[in-house]
Amino acid sequence: MMTSDIITTYPERCTGCSKCVRACPVSTANIIIPDDSYSSYKITIDPKKCIGCGECVKVCSNGARDYHDDSDFINGLIENRTPASVIVSTSVRTAFSDTDWKKVLTWLRKNSEFKIYDASFGADICTWVHSRLMKNKKINRFISSSCPAVVSYIEKYTPELLAFLSPVYSPESCMAVYLKKYLSAKTPVILISSCMSKISEAAKYQTFDYAATFERLISHIDKKQLAEINQSDEFEFDYQSGSLGLLSCRPGVIKDSLNSLGSILSVRVSSGPENIYRRLNEYMQSKSENRPDGLEIYHCNTGCAIGSAGSDYPAEDLYMRLEKIEEEAQKSRGTLINKDKLFKDFDKKLDSNDFVCEHTDVHVTFDSIGTDEQDAVYEQMLKNDAASRTVDCGACGYRSCRVMCNEIYYGRNVKENCIEYLKKRMKDNCEKTEIIKATMQQQLHTVEKSAEEIRRISDKIKRPAHIPSQAADAKAQESRNIISDEDLKALGQQADELKKTSESIRNKFS
Repeated sequence: MMTSDIITTYPERCTGCSKCVRACPVSTANIIIPDDSYSSYKITIDPKKCIGCGECVKVCSNGARDYHDDSDFINGLIENRTPASVIVSTSVRTAFSDTDWKKVLTWLRKNSEFKIYDASFGADICTWVHSRLMKNKKINRFISSSCPAVVSYIEKYTPELLAFLSPVYSPESCMAVYLKKYLSAKTPVILISSCMSKISEAAKYQTFDYAATFERLISHIDKKQLAEINQSDEFEFDYQSGSLGLLSCRPGVIKDSLNSLGSILSVRVSSGPENIYRRLNEYMQSKSENRPDGLEIYHCNTGCAIGSAGSDYPAEDLYMRLEKIEEEAQKSRGTLINKDKLFKDFDKKLDSNDFVCEHTDVHVTFDSIGTDEQDAVYEQMLKNDAASRTVDCGACGYRSCRVMCNEIYYGRNVKENCIEYLKKRMKDNCEKTEIIKATMQQQLHTVEKSAEEIRRISDKIKRPAHIPSQAADAKAQESRNIISDEDLKALGQQADELKKTSESIRNKFS
């Protein structure tokens, strides 16, 4: 077992299929290790390059990738009925495909000494801090993301964007700060969400103390106990929920919340691993005047609604739930956000500086090699011209042949993992096989001709056809004086063996 900050790899289960490499937003965070014969591979993680998004865990069908969290510790707190403050991500309303989320939280309350808080209130704090920073011109154009994987990507691979990255904590961390400083929570603060990467947020900012996923939590709950909970029991959080913060589980909440305050802002939203990392790189290349006031980024396609550790279910079912949450949020908005009452209350009670952080430049450089070294590796890969070096098929998991070339040079991959190399090797082997086949067929013809000649001589010695019988017997006797019966028998056997050999060779090529 090998472990990064979040992701655990089990090499003994790995088949080397490279699905994890292809799914990874940072494909070079994976290291390919061949066996001695180069016939199979194991793929591990470079912790320094991993952003902890969990895409590899989702695509691995062999159980070779998994994530680790604090669920075992938290279950110990439940069993021992140790008091704790639990923040529940707003995605609790959408995380379970076939379970009533209120039943889950009711079970948690009945079986523990936990106080349970809704992160949606922290989401409202998050919006308030953004609005006040913009009002005071402490931020102008900004990139906002509550996803630790996105923040990690920017810190490691696009540190030029740190100047634009919003310093405001995520809704969950805002709620944790509020609990500790403003509600004076003395017990451990736990976050339960549907996101693997949130686990790293606890260690990085120390806003909450432990983190686990809904998936791991519910796996420890007896389904019979859940079924016994009366649906009419209305679960209530131990503190008020947010208003538009209820929508923080879906993309666009910052945009909608800021605009609901009457702000006229251009906030664009991007989600999904196949989009956002390219979008971030394009943001750096864009003209400054074309950039929006805000760019809201979510790693997962549905934002935090399902999350990296959630179970996918039909889209229409998800959107139906989101619409219900929207209705609930709009009711709350009418009395709080629209009249700015909540935010004015925040102005009186909260210090916005408590809810901001500093991001760190931990730039991971992309290893490059010189032209001579690159040419040498390409030659090993049987890529001897410009066309073969720019196939960029992506079968290896990398975006280009050049990246694969670099990874081979630094010992993090092998040429045998290049499908174009294998195809050329196969073609070469087929050509060599054809040459061997032609040579063996020629040898076969020679063997058959020799066998025919031996048989002809043997038959002639036994009884030459053109000599009368008596003369033939005399001639045969004369021949026997030259060739013994044993030699003649051996000659016949040799002819038979040659015939069998020729038939065997012919059958192989038939």
